[in-house]
Amino acid sequence: MPTVRIEYQPQPEKWPEPIYRAFLKKLADKLPTIIAPEMNINGRDLHDGGVSENEILVDGVEYSHLSRNVNNVQITVIAHRFDERMARLDEATTAIKNGVLEVLRDFDRDLTIGISVWLVEMGYASIQTQTPTP
Repeated sequence: MPTVRIEYQPQPEKWPEPIYRAFLKKLADKLPTIIAPEMNINGRDLHDGGVSENEILVDGVEYSHLSRNVNNVQITVIAHRFDERMARLDEATTAIKNGVLEVLRDFDRDLTIGISVWLVEMGYASIQTQTPTP
């Protein structure tokens, strides 16, 4: 399951707070649709390179007062390192950038956004428990 981390400034200049919050919400809502096709490996099962929008985990974190030299918004995609993804890393990163630009166009404001895709060796496990029925 690829994970997307959105780090963002509390309030960039020239952005009224309600508009900025609307942009961040729309961005978070759209990122699974933007990223899933770029991380999906056709013909692979889920959790083995197959990815749908429902497998994209998105979280947002506001920069702290200690942050320095940061973009207004930083989008970091972290996913398993499969050879098929490595072979098209630059293409996938550009496609994600273009998808984010589409979201930004609706807001017509100045903003600096960084996008990075980290393909790493990792393990992943999931636990889902159910409360026993009385």
